[in-house]
Amino acid sequence: MDGAHKRLFEISKLLKDDAEGNFLMEELLNACFDHAMMTLDAKPELADARAEQLNRLMAVLESFNVYVAERFSLFEEGLFQGAANEVALWSEDLTCQIMSNRPN
Repeated sequence: MDGAHKRLFEISKLLKDDAEGNFLMEELLNACFDHAMMTLDAKPELADARAEQLNRLMAVLESFNVYVAERFSLFEEGLFQGAANEVALWSEDLTCQIMSNRPN
């Protein structure tokens, strides 16, 4: 598996029996999907809602990164880090890969 999906897959294997980690991953995936769906519906009147959704995604991703980094030295930088526009693109890519059941 390549791309955004590969790293998530590797981390998910490490979190197999970790209830808190799985909860955080589910919260992150929901935030990714919510953000990607709002981006697909790119109506100008939704600009504030998209910005708010991106802020939520950034916060959830940061929480997940901290959790992963504290538990797994192999992933000390977490799942993904970047500026808001990079996180938005990463989230859309990950969502597309999952929805199409394709690794890249």
